[in-house]
Amino acid sequence: MSTHAYHQPASPSSSDLLPLHRTEPAEALLTSLYGSPASASRPAYLALNEWVTLKILDRVKRGEFAPGRRLSEEDLARRFEVSRAPVREALLRLEQLGVVERRPPRGYYVCTWSAEDHAEVLALIDALNLLAVQLSFGRLSEQDFAHLEELVDEAKQATDEGFEADCRQIRRDADFHLTIARASGNRRLVELMECLILPFGLHVTEAHDCLQRDFWVAIHGSLLAALRSGDLQEAEARSISNAREIHKVIFDAVGKGL
Repeated sequence: MSTHAYHQPASPSSSDLLPLHRTEPAEALLTSLYGSPASASRPAYLALNEWVTLKILDRVKRGEFAPGRRLSEEDLARRFEVSRAPVREALLRLEQLGVVERRPPRGYYVCTWSAEDHAEVLALIDALNLLAVQLSFGRLSEQDFAHLEELVDEAKQATDEGFEADCRQIRRDADFHLTIARASGNRRLVELMECLILPFGLHVTEAHDCLQRDFWVAIHGSLLAALRSGDLQEAEARSISNAREIHKVIFDAVGKGL
């Protein structure tokens, strides 16, 4: 045995690695964003900067704050009847999440999304979805499977259409994959997925109108069946083939101008 002592480095805290829990977690933002519209008045349980964050997200989602729009601290403070401090904190948070970008010296702008942006983020989400399948295999509980089946059944039975229906479908998609990821027990994997899913899902028209509900049910149903089967190779194969099918559908639609 070596006489040199090996000192295990201290494990960094979550705040050293990802500053996600200093403010509203991405999971909570996802839930609020694809639930009901942001409340006109701040709920008592929300900090002021978190409420402003949700208000901005809601307007981006609805197209009121279009890609490329400049977001003025002064204008937002006046619009939401708050001081500039919580607006500044909200914009910093949204910059971390990739929803807005800072362009000195003019300030913050809503991020624009191109086909290249979709390709880059989809590649990362696909890789994390596959990793989630691998790490969660054998760890998914009956409660997890019941929730996954419930999400697929909801999509099968849904008959509504339009913007709000698209938002609900996006939320089901995020919930499906995050349920699998959470079963892995890997907190950082979940946090990374949440941070990628949130800005990607904001662009409903650009990314999701082309994904019809029947298509979503088919690919998620096949992955769920593979996970249920207890065959890891089949589950991995389904995750990879689903990603390829999604890429083809989305980018064919992008090429046609949606």
